[in-house]
Amino acid sequence: MNTSFLGFTLFGAKHLWGNAIGLAIAIAALFFTFKRTNYKQAETQQKTVLTLSIIYVIFEISKISYKWITYGATYSLIPLYFCSIPIFLLPVLYFSKGKLKEFVKPALMVVCFVGSISMSFYPVPLFASSDSWFPLSENIVQIIAVLYHFLMFYTAAYIVGSGMYKPKISHLFKSIVPYLVMSALSLGTSLLVWNVEQIDYNGMVKGVDIKFVQDVMSIHPAFFILMYLGALSLCASIILWTGEYFTTRKNKEESETVTA
Repeated sequence: MNTSFLGFTLFGAKHLWGNAIGLAIAIAALFFTFKRTNYKQAETQQKTVLTLSIIYVIFEISKISYKWITYGATYSLIPLYFCSIPIFLLPVLYFSKGKLKEFVKPALMVVCFVGSISMSFYPVPLFASSDSWFPLSENIVQIIAVLYHFLMFYTAAYIVGSGMYKPKISHLFKSIVPYLVMSALSLGTSLLVWNVEQIDYNGMVKGVDIKFVQDVMSIHPAFFILMYLGALSLCASIILWTGEYFTTRKNKEESETVTA
């Protein structure tokens, strides 16, 4: 049974098929990665990070190009959204060393996991245009978006599954710093665009079509960022704690097996 929410269909055929196909592709890619590659080797991990960086950029350029050609140049094409963070963090992860490299890992993992899960349960930008994936030519942006967000799921799973990063709740601050930076850039861009063109970039001036959010935004756009930060911190805490729990448990079991 379909559920109507904010003018579009949640958990209808389009939503479920999008999630199912995207998840299937991500799982197949993970299966291949963990069965057919030397994923624990540092060199392989570096190559994977580089490959992911290129794929993200290709997706973003494809989306921007299609929107530019179809709808014209608008400020909404500026990639300063929450889910744009991997585009900037992956190159940093690839080229950095030492403390900076370790600083980036928890942020990338949390952002990718939260972004992919959020899209799966609250896909406003993806499925609002229609209730069908056909004709495909009218769903180019949505198709790219689904693949992009499940690439985020793959990225988060790979970072943890490859052993590149072991989640720790003590890394909570590291995991939200990039969001704070992106929020500052996005808010600054929103206010600039609004003052120049009266266009509400990223919904950070008038808010999205949710009464509670609009009430918060009426006070000041910065309160929206704080509200989002609170939600992100809660999600990050759950992800990091859960990841640390299972990683510690797995290591303990492997240690006991070796000892026995």
